[in-house]
Amino acid sequence: MNKNIFFALLMSVFVSTTASAESIQWLINGSPGGTFHKRSTLYIEALEQQGVAVEALNLKKGSRAVEYLKTTDKPAAMVFIADFAAELNFLHNNDNFVAAEYVEGLFLCMNDSKKYSNTITLGATKGYNLDSFVGYLESTGKDVKIVRYENSGKVLQGVLGGDAIAMVTNQKGAVKYQAKGGSCVFNTSQETRLGTPSVTEFTNKPFPTNASTVIAVNTDIDTLRTAVKAAQGSAGFVKWHTAIKMTPVTGLSRSEELAVVNEAEAGWK
Repeated sequence: MNKNIFFALLMSVFVSTTASAESIQWLINGSPGGTFHKRSTLYIEALEQQGVAVEALNLKKGSRAVEYLKTTDKPAAMVFIADFAAELNFLHNNDNFVAAEYVEGLFLCMNDSKKYSNTITLGATKGYNLDSFVGYLESTGKDVKIVRYENSGKVLQGVLGGDAIAMVTNQKGAVKYQAKGGSCVFNTSQETRLGTPSVTEFTNKPFPTNASTVIAVNTDIDTLRTAVKAAQGSAGFVKWHTAIKMTPVTGLSRSEELAVVNEAEAGWK
């Protein structure tokens, strides 16, 4: 065999082995029943199936996980999202951004039987800036009382249990609410989703969208990106994305995905 060909084959085996043997800490930064926890679990499972040695650290809260990323000298990664990045001022950049998973509008959903109430109790997770949603509801003559919940699953329970009349939720929450017979007023993307019209049909004022991502520190970003994008195509992710009727981000370079994410971040500042 030609020595150059043999050397090239040897190097390709070495690189492949190195990538598959990579180890990383994965920070679980959400509570059971929430989107962060679900995504974290799916990534850990899919990466382990690829041969990546994953040490799961259950930090439970996104703010605690961000502080850990700022101080650790070990390879570490976690799921993240544009609104939380803006809230914590830990923005996606070329050094920490691994991949986008999906981009979504937020949904304003409401209990139809109570939509004529003068006061609207609006449920949402702790990270959402609700100024634009409150402004819209107040423009329709409503008084708004905000109730914060630990995660998206708890928000849904609050509305279904009657603690809140309306909610601002992600697409997963909207899918589950509609499955229970609920309806949504609008979504903040530029198109109709889940049969729910775009907010642009109601107002020309800006509303935020969200981008779900993976970020990491102290690791080879390109190598991890390859594994993460492969994970997004795993059976577990395909099943979950189908269940929440979400289309994952594909066909874009890392820099193109980062530009999309930064645009979503800007909507939360």
